[in-house]
This record gives sequence, structure tokens and C-alpha cells, in this order.
Amino acid sequence: LTGLPNRFILEERITQAVAQVGSGGGSVGVLFLDFDGFKQINDTYGHDTGDVALMEIAARLRTTVRKSDTVVRLGGDEFVVLLPHLSAAADAWTVVQAIMALFTEDFVVLDHALQLGVSIGIAIAPDDGTEPSNLIACADLAMYVAKQQGKRQAVWYQDQSLRSPVA
Repeated sequence: LTGLPNRFILEERITQAVAQVGSGGGSVGVLFLDFDGFKQINDTYGHDTGDVALMEIAARLRTTVRKSDTVVRLGGDEFVVLLPHLSAAADAWTVVQAIMALFTEDFVVLDHALQLGVSIGIAIAPDDGTEPSNLIACADLAMYVAKQQGKRQAVWYQDQSLRSPVA
């Protein structure tokens, strides 16, 4: 539907990005995005409108991130953005702010003015782990904290219990 890569490609790219960090320093960011109010769009305007909204979300995300970044739709209204080659973990915040700014104003889909906010969880390799599935899970957990804290915000993952064990 969106023309974005799938989870398999995301995991491969995370593995590659983490390997490059291990040899050259820096960080890798994994952003887990969930769109606040998306279910209401499907329930109110129908799945055709929801599908067009997903395509618009994907297009907006692609134009906001760097060429080296990867945008993936996991399913429903959940997306992941991979940020390889970060000089520092804090550099992910610039991308997070740009993404959040995209969804502060209504956008029109099939003659409907839609309001979508976005909740974002942020995980950073190697700080939060190095395994792709672990980094995605950490970012997902952080996103749920953002939703619990009122939605339309971003939260950094900080729970030590899910970090990969140190070899």
C-alpha cells in the first residue's frame, strides 16, 4: 500500500547500521511511530480514506528523513524510522521534531480534513542494545509510554531490563 520496505529489510538495515557503528563510533536511532486518532479516521470515513491517509503519511515521512534513513510500515498505523550514522544519540531528536511538526496541522485526504498526532518511541544503538528485534521492542515500549503520558509526544527508551546482555 505505501511502497515502503518491510520488517525483514528493516532488521537487515539495523544489523548493517549497528555493525558500522561498532567499527566507526556514533549511534543508530530507531524511532517507533504510532499515529494518534488513526482508528477514528477508519471508523468515521472508512478504510479507503484510511488507506489514502497511510499513503500520505508514508510520503510525508519519506520527504522528512535523510536519504540514508529507512522508513518502514510495520502494519496498521505503525511505522519505524531507522536513523543510521548519527554522530550522537541526541541527533535523533532533530528528526523526531521534524516528524512531529508534520502532523501538527490538519491535512486533507479525499476531501476530509484529518487530524493526526504522532507518538514516538526512541531507542538508540548501542546504548539500548544491538539486536534489531530488541531495538524495535525498546522503541515500541517507549512509544507506549508516550501514549500513556498523553500522546503527541516522544519518549526515549530507558528501561535497562530489555537491553541486550553484555558479552
